[in-house]
Amino acid sequence: MKITLDMKVRDIKNDFSAKFPMLKIEFYAKKHGHFKGSKDKEIIDDSMLIKKLNPKIIPGVININDQMIVDQFETIMEEKFGLHVQVFRKSGEQWLQTSITDNWTLKKQEEKAEETDFFMRS
Repeated sequence: MKITLDMKVRDIKNDFSAKFPMLKIEFYAKKHGHFKGSKDKEIIDDSMLIKKLNPKIIPGVININDQMIVDQFETIMEEKFGLHVQVFRKSGEQWLQTSITDNWTLKKQEEKAEETDFFMRS
């Protein structure tokens, strides 16, 4: 996933969700601890430019695969780009922060969301 200065928050969110349709990320004004949630009042608007969110950001690429651990992804986004993100998993009509299951892979998160979706439709 490529991150550039002129991207908007929604661009990165869309790139992530294109790879993992049952997952999404949200951007926050403040950092959260490992296996901790983020507060709704700190969510960054989707139209925010990345360079305004972090004026010191250095453009780059993050190689994401389905075996990546959620905590690892969130940590890379924080350490490499200074972006505070939280992964969410779809659960029926709701989106759940994955804070308790941040030690799961993105693939396992996706599979859990698909399983929940299947049972909700049955």
